[in-house]
Amino acid sequence: MKDPQPNEAVYTVGLDPKRPRHLQVEVLWQVQGTETRFRLPQWRPGRYEQSLFVRNLVALTAQNQDGEPLHLHKTQASEWVVQHPGSTQLRLKYRYFANQPDAGACYADPDWMYVNPVHCLMYREDTMDQPCRLHIQTETLSNSVLPIQVAIALHGNRIDGYTARNYHELVDSPWMASANLQSLDWTSEGVSFVLWMHGVPEPDSAMKEQIIRQWQAMAQTQIQTLGRFPENEFHFLLVGLPYAFYHGVEHRRCTVLALGPSQEIWNDLYRELLGVASHELFHTWNIKSFRPQGMETYRYDGWMYSELGYVYEGFTTYYGDLFLVRSGCLLPDEYLEEVNAYLLRHSENYGRYNHGLLESSIDTWVDGYSQTQSAPHRRVSIYAEGMLQALHLDLVIRLSTMNDAKPSSLDDLVRYLWNRYEHNPSGPGYTQDTLIHWLQEHVEAPPHYKNWEDYFRIHYIQPNSIDELLRNILPKFGCRLVTVSNEDRIKQLFGLQMNWNQAEPKVEHAVPGSPAGLAGLGPGDRWLSWEIQTDPNHQDPLIPNHQDPLIPNPLIDSESLRKNLGTKDILRIHWMTPLGQKRHGILQPHPSHRYYNQHKIELEPQAGTHEVNARNRWLGVG
Repeated sequence: MKDPQPNEAVYTVGLDPKRPRHLQVEVLWQVQGTETRFRLPQWRPGRYEQSLFVRNLVALTAQNQDGEPLHLHKTQASEWVVQHPGSTQLRLKYRYFANQPDAGACYADPDWMYVNPVHCLMYREDTMDQPCRLHIQTETLSNSVLPIQVAIALHGNRIDGYTARNYHELVDSPWMASANLQSLDWTSEGVSFVLWMHGVPEPDSAMKEQIIRQWQAMAQTQIQTLGRFPENEFHFLLVGLPYAFYHGVEHRRCTVLALGPSQEIWNDLYRELLGVASHELFHTWNIKSFRPQGMETYRYDGWMYSELGYVYEGFTTYYGDLFLVRSGCLLPDEYLEEVNAYLLRHSENYGRYNHGLLESSIDTWVDGYSQTQSAPHRRVSIYAEGMLQALHLDLVIRLSTMNDAKPSSLDDLVRYLWNRYEHNPSGPGYTQDTLIHWLQEHVEAPPHYKNWEDYFRIHYIQPNSIDELLRNILPKFGCRLVTVSNEDRIKQLFGLQMNWNQAEPKVEHAVPGSPAGLAGLGPGDRWLSWEIQTDPNHQDPLIPNHQDPLIPNPLIDSESLRKNLGTKDILRIHWMTPLGQKRHGILQPHPSHRYYNQHKIELEPQAGTHEVNARNRWLGVG
């Protein structure tokens, strides 16, 4: 092990032989003065919510250069101060519980050590810009006839360690070590790429050729669009899990992708794998290189708000799939299937009538990523809604400049943000005004908007439902928006989202102002029984017709109820609240209003030559 260099922080990480699923961590700092203050991060970039990683910290101790114990004083949830008069070195030792096998955390096992270092490596505010060295101890990994491999984007080796320019680069460099790693490599536009794999079946030779061909094309398309890749190499770390799972986390020189079930990764899940890989690769520019104002340099001690999640996640979600069709990895109709998945999320979330994207971006720090942690229909997703708004903005720019000598697109705005950063990487981040200013200079404001400020006010600041706006513009690009009623009649007629997968159906949430909402049905209410008063004019083979609509039908099963309820039928329900109170009520459909309509974009078979050409330019095909 190489001796520490002056002003170099040295981190050593391995498995704890005494505690299963624990990492053993040492930190060595050069110190001066009488005390040092240090912290464990409280969030990780790419996950815009606070995370108390300190919950996994065990047995923290401190020593000086002679191995003498030093007194630690905890000052905050994730901060300590240690007194060390006369000391020149400070060595911390601790254990970290690593039992979260996803794309953003840590997992410690004799077969596989996976570490996202922002979870478990301490830092000092006064030395964050100093170089760091990482030693990965693999001795406690399972013995195997195969050599232990380390998949990491940092430069170095297992003997001398891996070096990082500073703490930011260190904790932006996850790794995994195992004797059971597989890898594929290729080059795109002069950049070296490696796909590391753990926990997935070995792809056969034909699949390997397909992976290299498609991933090479995907990377090439992105690099050609942006002009240059920010790094000279990039690593994909793929984690296969035995259960259904989907997760990806971006880093400057790598990404971690976690999918499952692993047996389906090279068949049923392969398109999902392509999508998340393309999304995370584009993040190398969008958020890992150019960032919004206030996020130029990451802080790890608290919340880092930004109103511009619709750019760093919405734009990225849009381009992740768009680059796949442009590179030939998806056909146009396959691409639209991916867009339609986000349209489904849009139609299922009535939060679009409550919060705009700017406010929702800040509120990722409030609500987290779970829909059950906050009020139903409170806000929109910066991923799904941001993606749809990016699609609309791209089409608006293309339509407004279609007849120009040099037509523009959202590509040009993204290139501007990247070039702006590339020429001044230490300068201030972009703001919404940055986007508006570029649009004002290059694109005429679309009809029905006073100017680009008005466009951003309507689309990003205030609550906005994008479906009708898409319906109006898509025909210009050889597509159409089709709207159909939800097949679940309980959702369609009453605005009620249910969990039917149990003996007693449970309410998840009701649309505000819907028949279900007005009847008082709330989250967690359990249906005990239900019966239908049938409209005598509604003929249904599964629900007997009664001449007298006031005579209730016998109890029918929930599947028949969801498929065959009539638009004029009345539903009587008995339910129990989460506190055990029994209640009853009547649900009657609104005469005209329907809920949870489903939208999807289709290729327009009757599109003219002009519209087909516009579509082909947008999708990069033809």
